[in-house]
Amino acid sequence: MSSPAAIPKMSSEKQELLDAFDEMTPEQRRAILEVGKGLAQPKPGKLAG
Repeated sequence: MSSPAAIPKMSSEKQELLDAFDEMTPEQRRAILEVGKGLAQPKPGKLAG
């Protein structure tokens, strides 16, 4: 893991998410990561805007 000095400046939203993630149980972390994967993959037909 890199030292904190090597981490680029993040938005406050990202920092809040990381802080919350640190306090989660392994089960909660897995659930969050699964949701993130789903959100990162656009589903044709469902997101027609």
